[in-house]
Amino acid sequence: MKSVNNWINAYLITLLFVVFLLFLFSTPQYSQTEVPNPVVFGSDSNFPPYEFLDENGKPAGFSIDLMQAIADEMGFNIEFKLGIWAEIKNEFENKETIHVSDMFYSEERDKKFDYAIPHEITYDKIYVRKDNKEIFSISDLANKKVAVYMSSTLEEYLTKNHPKINLIPVPSEQDALILLSEGNCDAAIVSNIIQNEVITKLKNNNLIVIGRPLFPREFSLVVKKGNDKLLKLINVGLVRLKGNGKFNELHKNWFTTQKESWISKNLVLIISVLVGMVILFVIINISLRVLVRRKTKELEFVNSRLKLISNVKAARIDKYSAKEQIAELLNYIKDTFKVDACIVRIIEGNQLKLWGSVGIKKENIIEAFAINEGVGGKIISTKKAIRIKNISVEKAQVEAAKLYPNLYEFISYAGAPLLIEDKVIGIIGIYSEKTEHEFSEIDLEHLKIVANQIAISIENSTLFEQNIKQKEILIEQIVSRKKAEETLKASEEKFKLAFHTSPDSINITQFDGTYVDINEGFTALSGFTKEDVIGKTSTELNIWVDIKDRDKLVEGLKTEGRYSNLEAKFRMKNGDVIIGLMSASIISLSNVNHILTITRNITEIVKAQEKLQESETRFRTAFENSAVGMCLISLDGKFLQVNSKLCQMLGYYAPELLSLNFQQITHPDDILQSNAYISEAINYENINLHFENRYIKKNGDVIWIEVSSSLLRDEDNEPLYFISQIIDISERKIAEDQLRQKDIEFRKLSAHVPDLIFQFTKNAEGKYYVPIASDGIINIFGCLPEEVVDDFSPIAKVIHPDDAQRVINEIELSAQNLTFFECEFRVLIPGKDLQWIYSRSTPEKLPDESVTWYGFNTNTTERKLAMDEIKKLNETLEQKVIERTTQLEATNKELESFAYSVSHDLRAPLRSIDGFSQAILEDYYDNLDELGKNFLNRIRAS
Repeated sequence: MKSVNNWINAYLITLLFVVFLLFLFSTPQYSQTEVPNPVVFGSDSNFPPYEFLDENGKPAGFSIDLMQAIADEMGFNIEFKLGIWAEIKNEFENKETIHVSDMFYSEERDKKFDYAIPHEITYDKIYVRKDNKEIFSISDLANKKVAVYMSSTLEEYLTKNHPKINLIPVPSEQDALILLSEGNCDAAIVSNIIQNEVITKLKNNNLIVIGRPLFPREFSLVVKKGNDKLLKLINVGLVRLKGNGKFNELHKNWFTTQKESWISKNLVLIISVLVGMVILFVIINISLRVLVRRKTKELEFVNSRLKLISNVKAARIDKYSAKEQIAELLNYIKDTFKVDACIVRIIEGNQLKLWGSVGIKKENIIEAFAINEGVGGKIISTKKAIRIKNISVEKAQVEAAKLYPNLYEFISYAGAPLLIEDKVIGIIGIYSEKTEHEFSEIDLEHLKIVANQIAISIENSTLFEQNIKQKEILIEQIVSRKKAEETLKASEEKFKLAFHTSPDSINITQFDGTYVDINEGFTALSGFTKEDVIGKTSTELNIWVDIKDRDKLVEGLKTEGRYSNLEAKFRMKNGDVIIGLMSASIISLSNVNHILTITRNITEIVKAQEKLQESETRFRTAFENSAVGMCLISLDGKFLQVNSKLCQMLGYYAPELLSLNFQQITHPDDILQSNAYISEAINYENINLHFENRYIKKNGDVIWIEVSSSLLRDEDNEPLYFISQIIDISERKIAEDQLRQKDIEFRKLSAHVPDLIFQFTKNAEGKYYVPIASDGIINIFGCLPEEVVDDFSPIAKVIHPDDAQRVINEIELSAQNLTFFECEFRVLIPGKDLQWIYSRSTPEKLPDESVTWYGFNTNTTERKLAMDEIKKLNETLEQKVIERTTQLEATNKELESFAYSVSHDLRAPLRSIDGFSQAILEDYYDNLDELGKNFLNRIRAS
């Protein structure tokens, strides 16, 4: 008990320290509630030694002193209010007049209160009267009246976990013991903190403790939820009191100090009387010493034996499990002998095996050892109880592992055999670790009595368990036999039903082939009736196309007793030959072996298999010799089968490719999209996939591939695998890149051209679209190049309604005759004036029967307006020409008249000038210089 208390103290100190550290680190999280002044501590007025009212009606007890010490240590004022616990608890929960109390921990209370660091770990004990013969553990309290402390965690625990117990709540634990002592209840359950003096105050000290301790739990000071500041003061105060030793002093004062005995109070009187009687006592003592010593030992022996036997017998009443009995008995023995450990072993074969133990950890006990080794062997061989004063001395002289396995911490030992009619069935050993403990002969006698009771208990319980098992086995055998008979009967009925109603051909024959019975399926398949076959052999009926097949069947039956799935040809009554799948087994009819044969017509299945085989052969041939890469791919992407074209395309050998999945050879930038296609096919039942991505060849080169894949599913629509065709489109991609580059160059060249340069296409279905268009389309038709790549409607809707059909007719005519397309039409672009467009292009027919035109469109609106203006000017000019011509004709007539007049009037002077100039040249030519001659020649020439 001392070591247990030390352990509890050490545990509490450690727990206080850890919780204090956690408390300090979590301090900022408290919702700092103000500490009341004064702080009122409220609790039970009758709960010693924690709190009670003393002889003067003042609060006293360990919790009172502890709370006062915390208040002094932390510097706050404290007042105490004690009363009936149920009333105090209700006031604490619902009012603000009580700020601190002390309680045992429970989950329900933890929702209402904040617990300080626990400073006690307590448990409860079951008290009964000494004349009790019915209650030995908590399981025996069902339907019994049990007194408990009202509003306590114990009451809550028993109400929840043991509802069959009839609880009697009382104001205090002392009242519970008083109620039990007076016979007003069957048992009382109180905490271990009830002091011995409480029991000694009872009028009739007739109570004992039974069973094991119950409901271990922590005892702490508590505050209301949210009163974090006060909780912090209490926790810090507890830690400080633990650290400076004041807590231990308070605990020692209330839990280890015994009341002053009557002898110490009356010591002077006793000494006076003893001095007067000393001479008489000396004389009597000398004469009676030997007698008193002998009688005392005899009385101790008798009393101890009667008490122990009473407890042992009581523990054996109404118990069916031997180990359950031994567990309780060992606790009684440990308490009665005041030892530290007790072990029971039983003999199984040549070993002593562990049966039960208390006071020792199981991992420190050897499960079994030989019966002829150590002290156990000595007890078994001599059939006597033995005791050893000092194990450590013995261990130095013998082989310790055999004598005392894993029990080196004990000092003294006593052991006795378990005897049943002089037969040893095991041993019991008790151990003490106290140096002053020495087992006496009386202890050995008591131990032998207990050993006999334990042996009887083990034997009776073992026999009882064996009887139960034998009874269960017998019942099981009866039930099994009955089920077997019912199963056999049902089986026979099922066989008859299956035989006559099965669509398969079933027959029973002797080993020589003589038919004994056939079913309707046999007649339906072969055409033979029962009258045709019963009593005849299959050879006589010429049913077997190849008689060797029957010989094979009979030989297999003789060797294995059954033959499965024999495929053979059979001749029907009408001469047709079918293929049948036959299975047969030997059955006994009237103790004579016969052959039971079941045959199924698989002619159509075989033909279907042959067709399937042909189909698979064709598929394999097409698969392997395909001009494109082909493969089968599992749902997770692994290659299941590949053809040579795919291996050639990727540069892998087939085994290498089959060890990979398609993700491993897919370009990293395309993996996510490829996985998305796979997931879509699986999850959304899109069985056909068509996409492009990049694969990485074995040599590291990247190629573009086009994948066409179909997902195959089973009859339940569950996906199986993908079958894929893979085409290398790297050259096409290069051409597309080049074309794209040309398109870029084209757009750069045409970016500053206001006219539209285009490629216009009519596909085989008659759909119009413009795959290539320069940016000039914005000026011409008011739309973007990308808007007409797949759709002609953005252009069609702006063509003037009066011109639209004419434009279409011209297009169709050009497509039919492959002649130049030339057309001028009007367009109406929203927000702009009417525009005239001139279009000219050259058609070309493509391999897919589509027609494409290459040409240009230009805006001729200004030219059109200018021509209209010229036309108008030309019409005005003609009128003016007529008018001017008339005027000119009149003027010409006038000029002609004037010219005639002038010519007539000037003719005479000119003749004079001509005559005189000729005379000068002829007469004075030599007198003139060169200049004069030149002038005269010029006049003559004119």
